[in-house]
Amino acid sequence: MTRRTWRRVMLKGGLLWLIGIPLPIIIVLWLLGFLH
Repeated sequence: MTRRTWRRVMLKGGLLWLIGIPLPIIIVLWLLGFLH
């Protein structure tokens, strides 16, 4: 595994992590803000 592909895998994993963790929080906050 080259350094370039490793970096790509890390980036992909990081993006999934960044999207996956705050997403439910953002949805809840958006719904609460939308209801008010």
